[in-house]
Amino acid sequence: MPLHCGWCNRVLNTAEYYNPDTNQWTLITPMGTPRFRLGVIAYMGHIYAVGGRDGSRDLRSAEAYDPVTNTWYDVPEMVHRHSYFDVAVMNKKIFVVSCHTRNRIVECYDYTTNTWSVVFSGMDHHNDWMRCCVISELPNMAEYCSPCKPIIPRTQV
Repeated sequence: MPLHCGWCNRVLNTAEYYNPDTNQWTLITPMGTPRFRLGVIAYMGHIYAVGGRDGSRDLRSAEAYDPVTNTWYDVPEMVHRHSYFDVAVMNKKIFVVSCHTRNRIVECYDYTTNTWSVVFSGMDHHNDWMRCCVISELPNMAEYCSPCKPIIPRTQV
């Protein structure tokens, strides 16, 4: 996916895929918006590139790649600009989890309505980075959620 070239200070719109059978990377159609620090996620059979930076500012824009047609198309813009964030798919929606200057924001994209919405926004006195991941079939998720305390497995309590 697009990279910010640390040696030459350029923001790129190039994208490529890896074929493990041939052990080769192959360029695909370039993205419409050059960006780095973006989130990339597989969703509904397409690859979504969301947010990031264009070299001078954080982005709200998003686009998706259709591997069948080898084309990128625009997705509605997010509500907020994001460049330091994580992205995950859960319950058939894309979630962007962001923390910037102590403001915590979670947005989600719903393919069925083709819209982004803010599902959480709040301030925190900590200046920590937030991260996310999805673990399928975890029946007691609430027991593992703690914004300020480390996770301690039950076997150690």
